Amino acid sequence: DTSLRKANIQKEKLKKRENSRVQKILDHIDLNEINVKTQSIFGRRGYSIGHYAKVKHADLLVMNAPDKIRLIDRLFPHDLEYILSELPTDVLIVK
Repeated sequence: DTSLRKANIQKEKLKKRENSRVQKILDHIDLNEINVKTQSIFGRRGYSIGHYAKVKHADLLVMNAPDKIRLIDRLFPHDLEYILSELPTDVLIVK
């Protein structure tokens, strides 16, 4: 019970930090008549994001660019490659 409570507290802290980070970015963008809805998604990056975007029929998915691509990334598919191959929506990759 204690570890579950600690995990929930950590998750809430992470969610608040990410929401404030996204809000700071959106504050610098001119959103005249654009309705922006944000949603934090937790879990495995490729599967969770792809599944959520399919279920919600998202118009646009915005995500970070991968850090560095190494030899091991060439051997095993990266989350971004999975998303791009399976996602029926537009993707904006921010570097």
